[in-house]
Amino acid sequence: MTLAAWLRSFLFDRFPADADFRDTGTNRVRVSWTVRVDGGTRQNSPYIISIAPVVRALWETSEAGEQREIAERIAQLVDARWVSYDPLRRQVDIERFVVAIDSGDFRQSLQSTRPE
Repeated sequence: MTLAAWLRSFLFDRFPADADFRDTGTNRVRVSWTVRVDGGTRQNSPYIISIAPVVRALWETSEAGEQREIAERIAQLVDARWVSYDPLRRQVDIERFVVAIDSGDFRQSLQSTRPE
């Protein structure tokens, strides 16, 4: 499963119904959709989700309950960034709208999977 399909599987309800999740590079997914503006339509400003490989590896090696917790944590991080996102902005600093998710966001989950 591609990274885009994986993220879409649990973030689909966080974005408009026509949102398109597309792999755009190493560990990055661009989410785009159509916005209405001035009587017409256009694509939204860039919204990029960047996932560290260790996060997906953690999800893939976890039990179903832990996978749900990881997906919920990713959704929380996406929601937190959404607060300052404006899909109608024309001039954007793309890095400003990158939701970076790395192992630090899952410190407790990573510790619980380490052998004792």
